[in-house]
Amino acid sequence: MLPALLYFPVMESSGRQATFGKQICGLAVTDTHGRRISFGRAVGRYLAKILSALLLCIGFPMVAFTHRKRGLHDVIAGTLVVRR
Repeated sequence: MLPALLYFPVMESSGRQATFGKQICGLAVTDTHGRRISFGRAVGRYLAKILSALLLCIGFPMVAFTHRKRGLHDVIAGTLVVRR
């Protein structure tokens, strides 16, 4: 869990704004204004993903039903995943 706790926040708060998988898919994680997120916000997003999983994974299918295609973890962290 510690490697993931570092990997996701470090990659998503870096200049590339994405993990390697998101980079391959042409995606980036931003704040709601399209700016790069801080390391702290990226940690919060990662922890909110764990919360989404604990709540019967209800936070992940939310992407299909929200206007800006945001999961519960994105709503909690104030982030978006956008196409580059």
